[in-house]
Amino acid sequence: MFGTILVTIILIAIVTAIITSMVKNKRRGIHSSCGCNCNSCGHSCNSCCTNAKAFLENQKASRNNVESKN
Repeated sequence: MFGTILVTIILIAIVTAIITSMVKNKRRGIHSSCGCNCNSCGHSCNSCCTNAKAFLENQKASRNNVESKN
C-alpha cells in the first residue's frame, strides 16, 4: 500500500513538472511541437522558427525558377 502511494505521488510530480515546463515554454514563444526542421514540417513552423521566413522565401524562389524553365 505504501509503495502504491509513493509511486502515485512521484508520477503526479513528474506530470506536474512536464505541464509546468510546457506552459513556461509556450509563454516564451517556444512551441514544443516544432523542432524547427522546416524541410519536414509542411510549413507549419512559420510562427516559431527564426529561419522559417528565409526557408519559405527560398522555397518560393525555387518554385519560380522551375516554373520559368517550363
